[in-house]
Amino acid sequence: MGMRLTPFQRIRYPWASDVVNPADVQSMGSDIDQAFVQTANLAADFSRFSSVIARRAAVQSVTKATLTTITFDTIFTDNGPNSPLSNGAWWNASAPTRLTAPVACVVLANGVGSINATSPFSTPATLQVTVALNGASAAPGVQSSKYQPLPAQQGQVWNQVLSMWRLSAGDFLELKELWTGSPAGPFNTNTVIPPSISLMMVALPSVP
Repeated sequence: MGMRLTPFQRIRYPWASDVVNPADVQSMGSDIDQAFVQTANLAADFSRFSSVIARRAAVQSVTKATLTTITFDTIFTDNGPNSPLSNGAWWNASAPTRLTAPVACVVLANGVGSINATSPFSTPATLQVTVALNGASAAPGVQSSKYQPLPAQQGQVWNQVLSMWRLSAGDFLELKELWTGSPAGPFNTNTVIPPSISLMMVALPSVP
C-alpha cells in the first residue's frame, strides 16, 4: 500500500482507512530511526556554530558628528578556528576594526557603543550605534540604533543595536559610533561600558 509522508523529515505513516501490514510498520520504524540520527547530527552541528566577542577596552576619541569606526583591542572569545563549521578566526590583529566571516553564514550581531560625556548635552542630541557591512556608512549596508540624551546629561552614555546578517565568506562587520549635540567634543569612549560587538552563527546558507 502507499504510505503518506510527514512534511519535514519525510517519515512514512499510514492514514485513516489504510490497511497496515508488517512491512509498513517496519518502514515507519526505520524512518523514525533515521529522523533521530538527523536530529542528533543537527544538534551537534548547532553546538559547534562559532562566535566572537570583541571590545575596545582603551579609550578611543570620537569626533562630534563623525561616524567613527571602533578599533578593537580585546578579544574575549573567537572560537572560529575550533568550529568544524568555520575553521577560521573572525578577528585578525592586522585589521583590528573588522570581524570577518570565515565561511558563508547567518549571524546575530549585538553591538554596544558608549561615550564619556565630559560636558553636558543640550537638545537635540544623539548617540548613534551602527553595525556596518563591508565598510558601509549608509543603508542597506548598515543597521543602527539612536539614543537621545536628556538635557544636561553627562558622564556615561551608551546605546545598543541588535541585527541579523547573511554573510558570504570574507564579508566583514564593523562597529561604528556617532554623536551630536551642543558640546564641542571630541568625547572618548567609555571604559565602564566599553564599545563591544558579539557575533553568533545561527544558520548556514544551506543544509546538506
